[in-house]
Amino acid sequence: DIGLRFYLADLYGRTGRHKDAIAHYDHILRLDAKDFRALNNMAWSLIHMNDPKSVEVAEKVFQMRPNDGVTADTFGWALVSQGKLYEGVQIMFKAVSLAPENTEVRMHLIQALVKAGDTARARAELKTLLSSRKPFPQAEEARSMAPETSVDSHRLPSSPRVPWMGTSSSAAIRACLSDREASATARRGQRARAARRSAAR
Repeated sequence: DIGLRFYLADLYGRTGRHKDAIAHYDHILRLDAKDFRALNNMAWSLIHMNDPKSVEVAEKVFQMRPNDGVTADTFGWALVSQGKLYEGVQIMFKAVSLAPENTEVRMHLIQALVKAGDTARARAELKTLLSSRKPFPQAEEARSMAPETSVDSHRLPSSPRVPWMGTSSSAAIRACLSDREASATARRGQRARAARRSAAR
């Protein structure tokens, strides 16, 4: 029964029927609340629906498996999708460090960096991705994003535009960041907010 529900949920998720996918994951979680695959996949369906609950679900699975690059990627992208760019980027750097060969995870980091305005690091990550010369599903997409490793944000795959939502006080995020990283993140956030206030005048 669980195997069939995973199959159907995956099928529904791949075809954009995320509410149906979530219903199956919810049923699985009622049987086993600690099924991290169901939680992780549910978080992605919520992300696709731009549902703020995605952060809560993704954080839960990240806390269950903090050293798993895939769950860190999910949590980071959930934060980014809800406008918590700087926190999300820090978590996604952790995801890449845990799963350096996972091209999808690195692609998410590149997208997050460009959304956060950090094109220099996005360019460096894209260069790393393309220099590996290993075949991966998003290879053409990555090459079209940045010929000769020059990042053009207009070529990025589309993602929902969301408002800045300030800093998160999540314990999982604080645990992930060192004091130095946290200070750098706060400084970047302050500069971004100041720039937006100046532009609004």
